[in-house]
Amino acid sequence: MSAWIAVPCLAAWGVRQAVWSARSPEARLTATIAGSMNALTAANAAASRWLCRPRRPEELAR
Repeated sequence: MSAWIAVPCLAAWGVRQAVWSARSPEARLTATIAGSMNALTAANAAASRWLCRPRRPEELAR
């Protein structure tokens, strides 16, 4: 699986685990917000790595 798909999926799984293990509603909300920010950051980093990857000559010719 490509990293730009796997990284956000793993981050989303971490959010789910944090939310399910939180005891109070406030802790669940905090885990959801923090986890969502982490997932977005991971998705952004993975997309940036994919978009900024070195191009092959045949890709540049298009």
